[in-house]
Amino acid sequence: MARDHVAGVVDRILYGRVDLARAAAGQPMVMELELIEPSLYLMRHPRPRDRFVAAICRALAAHHR
Repeated sequence: MARDHVAGVVDRILYGRVDLARAAAGQPMVMELELIEPSLYLMRHPRPRDRFVAAICRALAAHHR
């Protein structure tokens, strides 16, 4: 279900999060869809930070081709 909500943009975003909750009847529903996170804790974890920076560099390079 979460993939359905980002399917059209998944190849163009560097970060995305879909929070799901269960409705009263039990079916899953989207509670929150984030395409930006103000605090990714990148300064605390060097490896994810480096991967994220590399992804940004690749995206910028592809955009300027």
